[in-house]
Amino acid sequence: MRIFLYLFSLLLFSSLCSAQDIPFGDYQQAYPFLNTKENKLILPKDNQALESFFSKLTEMQKKGNTNVRMLHIGDSHIQADFFSGRVRQRFHQTFYGCNAGLELVFPYKTAKTNGSYLYAIETGGEWTSCRNILSGAAGCNLGITGISVTTADSAAWFSIRMRKKLPLSYDFNQIAICTSIDSVKSFNISVPGFEHQKTDTTETYVCHFFKSDAYVDSTCIFVAKSDSMQKQVTINSVLLGTGDPGIIYNSTGINGADVAAYLRCPMFGPQLKVMSPELVIISLGTNDCYMENWDSALFEKNLDSFVALIQKTLNNPAIILTTPGDHFRKRKYYNTNLYVARNIIFRIAEKHQTAIWDLHTIMGGYKSILDWVSSGLAVRDKIHFTKEGYFLQGDLLFEAIISAWSDFITKDYAAR
Repeated sequence: MRIFLYLFSLLLFSSLCSAQDIPFGDYQQAYPFLNTKENKLILPKDNQALESFFSKLTEMQKKGNTNVRMLHIGDSHIQADFFSGRVRQRFHQTFYGCNAGLELVFPYKTAKTNGSYLYAIETGGEWTSCRNILSGAAGCNLGITGISVTTADSAAWFSIRMRKKLPLSYDFNQIAICTSIDSVKSFNISVPGFEHQKTDTTETYVCHFFKSDAYVDSTCIFVAKSDSMQKQVTINSVLLGTGDPGIIYNSTGINGADVAAYLRCPMFGPQLKVMSPELVIISLGTNDCYMENWDSALFEKNLDSFVALIQKTLNNPAIILTTPGDHFRKRKYYNTNLYVARNIIFRIAEKHQTAIWDLHTIMGGYKSILDWVSSGLAVRDKIHFTKEGYFLQGDLLFEAIISAWSDFITKDYAAR
């Protein structure tokens, strides 16, 4: 059975950014171990922040003259972008004409790690990397991506190319390349086919902005030395833009990241403020509770600090905390720590009045990861998921958000 939302008939004004009927999947029939009745956002008593996000989403759908920004933060479940990429895809397909681009990307291949399935990276020259999972990462001056790459090779380069046969186009005509302010003078950066527009300098990082007259699906970024004082350059984020109004769903994840990893990023707050998402989704906790002798009090302290940082930086944005998925430790031992982590997430959500998406319960609860493995939705390590499993999670999260938005519109319409 497919459920079609009627919420768009409740919108009173003509829409420039038109919304389509939203087919909800009948996942319970295909995967009876799912608890789809619980696929919803658990809302806080004070729901003002989320309602503000829904209001802006509604306004964008009506008038199509603004951006709605979302940011999904996580670990290895997010780095490959299958989970978050599916949510992005569903938003862009549902809100027809509101695809405002991919925006936040990173040349992960230069750091010898995996990246988003949406684009390919090629690289040349010698690069070194730093990631927020390292205890000394604070000295790397990391930002919102939790990773940086540095080169002292003045002939180094990397390219970004959108993959073919994607369900959506992510062409772009604007690029911003953000670099750290190092102790030595940085190399120049150039992007063939793009004209340099400006350079913004803050206390901790520099962003170089480029623009092209044409929309493209690939580009190449070069570093160059024009001064004997220039020694290296450190890149911590790349943004591909269109300048168009619509939905921007960014994601950032680092393999092995826990909450403390993002607290090691001194530029996280400043770059988050510039990005200014109206909704932040935090999918962390798996690595925090993975070890048998983990420090649950430290996890609670770190998550409390991280949520407080985001709320202070963005002046009370909408936040959704997701619970860790069901999993085993070292393939053999069921990780009962995740129940403690789940309870902590619920406590932090209540303290900061954030929403919750309870993935652990939705996927089936206790030892449901075994059902996901046998159904081809999770891999044999019993902690990570297949592409299909991540796509399913993305569908479920998107539908939980849209259902809450539908309830908001119905309530708002009835109050008129």
